[in-house]
Amino acid sequence: SLNEGIVYVHGNVNRPGVYNLPQTGRMTLIRAIAAASDLNPIGIPERVDITRYIGPERQATVRVNYRAITEGTQPD
Repeated sequence: SLNEGIVYVHGNVNRPGVYNLPQTGRMTLIRAIAAASDLNPIGIPERVDITRYIGPERQATVRVNYRAITEGTQPD
């Protein structure tokens, strides 16, 4: 599809934008937020939403705890 190989990072991050998926390894939440220069001061690390397309016209959103992920107590 047209959007393969990219990820959109927006919301309360320092540099919202469109980023390429990594050449090696998987795109993780830590990698995506690092690409966007981290959360900005009003970002809430315990409430980060991830939205993915699960079909041509369907999306799914899940809320994750970014702080727990960076602390290693939840998977990335």
